[in-house]
Amino acid sequence: MPTEEIKAPVICLSQFSFFLSFFLSFFLSFFLSIHIYLSINGLFNAGMIFIAANIFYLSIYLSIYLSIYLSIYLSQHIFVWFVLRHIGDERIRYRSEIETRYSQAFGSLKKEGEIRFLACGRYFLPAWHGEIRTYTVFFRLLKHSFKAESWKQRRKT
Repeated sequence: MPTEEIKAPVICLSQFSFFLSFFLSFFLSFFLSIHIYLSINGLFNAGMIFIAANIFYLSIYLSIYLSIYLSIYLSQHIFVWFVLRHIGDERIRYRSEIETRYSQAFGSLKKEGEIRFLACGRYFLPAWHGEIRTYTVFFRLLKHSFKAESWKQRRKT
């Protein structure tokens, strides 16, 4: 399968999953903030409406922050689920074949060994607990794979 045929749906899916999860989490947190506003507004009398409005605005800001964080978290899960389930067909069982598919999908990572962590579930899937840990694990494994690849090249020569 050519690289362009795999690369385009992967990029489109990662963007789509981010926006989908952003809107879902934003609407969920926005309705939660409306519920907080209505419940607090019922507690205060008419003279304390200013405090309730400030709490409402604070909850809107909180919903935006929460939706951004949840969208990063959920989009990675949606992306991983789609890539692991739908890009490769059911006959791909071995890790080397999956790594070859991933190396075709991600054009900047051309060597097969540079993306080994994507096919290895115990390293890749538990890493999506937070974006900071994710990128740390990503760059650490990428750095390790570069070292391993350069060691293999030096050993061959």
